[in-house]
Amino acid sequence: MGMDLRDSSVEGLVEVDGSFATRGGGAGEHRSEMQTSASATSGADIGGSVRRAADAIRSAILRRELAPGMQVRQADLGKQLHLSKIPVREALKVVETEGLVIHEPNRGYYVRRLSEAELTEIYLMRDLLESEVLSHVGLVAEQEIEELISLNLEAEAALAAADVHWMVETNRAFHFAMLRLGGLPIVLDEIGRLWSMSESYRVFHFADDLRQAGTAVQHRQMIDAVRSGDAQGLVKLSKEHRQIGEHSVAALLRHGL
Repeated sequence: MGMDLRDSSVEGLVEVDGSFATRGGGAGEHRSEMQTSASATSGADIGGSVRRAADAIRSAILRRELAPGMQVRQADLGKQLHLSKIPVREALKVVETEGLVIHEPNRGYYVRRLSEAELTEIYLMRDLLESEVLSHVGLVAEQEIEELISLNLEAEAALAAADVHWMVETNRAFHFAMLRLGGLPIVLDEIGRLWSMSESYRVFHFADDLRQAGTAVQHRQMIDAVRSGDAQGLVKLSKEHRQIGEHSVAALLRHGL
């Protein structure tokens, strides 16, 4: 079916050398606009592929499909995701800035292996930043309280199902929903980077925690502090909760995991 030139969307088009352009504009200008649009679309496609590859790398590290110290082979990753080398290479640069992988010249990318000293620094920074953010939590709407309760119920379901990876995901969702209440998004971005650097180690922490089921109980205590507007109590509870995780992960590092 041919184009109806009476349609308002093409009104004002004139034919110039076999191409259509708006009145007052040449076909060359129109072709230039089309090329610009095509370039923008191509850029968007590459950006989407980079994000997909970066997400896949993060997920593989979290699930220990890529364990600390293991090489990330670009060719294998590209084949699995049906992507070319360019988005995979760019994705590795992204996760390198997040501290998840390191690049060794002439060797390639490797999943970062944390030392106990590095872990101590990560938790020191988390303690400072998270305590500051939570100290800003004021009166909270009931809808936000309900979101925290819902996320904690999901964490309890993960515990009951003995699903470690689900627990890791819901635990992170719970804590960041609470941290967002402090209203410091730039600081929150940095906290997210710190969490990502040690996330794969917390898988083993939650494997232990599944037996004691302490996490959900501690979450409920923090929800009560939020509901009562007790920011100081919330900071204290969060610090204690965080220290349990730090000690557990540090013990794993000492055992070479």
